[in-house]
Amino acid sequence: MAKTSQSNVRRKSANMYVRSRSQRSQDILMVSARAGTRKAERMQKAGALTLMTLVLFGVVGVAWAGIRGVGSWLYTGNDRYQLERVEVETTGRLQADHILEYGRIQPGDNLFALDLDDIRNQLELVPLIRRAELQIQLPHTLMVRITERKPVARVGAGPRQFPLTVDLDGYVLGPARNSNLLPLITGVQDKGLTPGSQLRDTAVIDALAVVSLCQETRLADILRIDHIDVSHPDYLDLTLASKLRVLLPRNPSKTKLEETAAILLSGHAPRSFLDMTMDSNIPGT
Repeated sequence: MAKTSQSNVRRKSANMYVRSRSQRSQDILMVSARAGTRKAERMQKAGALTLMTLVLFGVVGVAWAGIRGVGSWLYTGNDRYQLERVEVETTGRLQADHILEYGRIQPGDNLFALDLDDIRNQLELVPLIRRAELQIQLPHTLMVRITERKPVARVGAGPRQFPLTVDLDGYVLGPARNSNLLPLITGVQDKGLTPGSQLRDTAVIDALAVVSLCQETRLADILRIDHIDVSHPDYLDLTLASKLRVLLPRNPSKTKLEETAAILLSGHAPRSFLDMTMDSNIPGT
């Protein structure tokens, strides 16, 4: 009987072991099944989202194409808005045909198809043009306002070359054969000057500032500048039409120029030399 009981116990233990392994296998299969189901659901959601995104892009693309088509029909492709007239307002001598050439504007162009920024950039590359403003006036007109660069001085380009005119911003405009009344700036460090280039020498910029201040304050009638030597690093060496030599500090203030003009108007101005680089005790001869 004891042997029979022990045999039964061993059989029960074996059965329990078998059931335990079987249960674990079933649990693993169930977990794998659930994981597979979740993965499938995620893939379905991702696919649906991708499809919705593609559909949305397709709808937007079709809508954009439709808008462009309508825009072309109404504006950029509409013969009603062809360019027939260019009205030019300028501060100098440039004419409408010059503006058409410089801005690459063709009569018959659609006004809505014009790239105004590009035309403006093309015009402002011209040495004579300081600023360009453009405005469309429907149905056939382009308004162009040009601010031309004005020569205010000459710069020496070399002993065998004619001086070149420059504006207040230091842009070189061209030869100055008929501009002898403009002040001549000498001692310029910049080389290879050509129309369209811009002077970078700070001494020249200071000299142009003197010319500008004289023009803005009407001191030009008193300080009639014949030429300005900018070769010295500490001062500007002016020679007036009266042959009086005047030294001014670099980048002089408006007050300094007014003081110089006051001395010249006082009746006690020196005949040949005036040093205005110091704040007091002005020497002169």
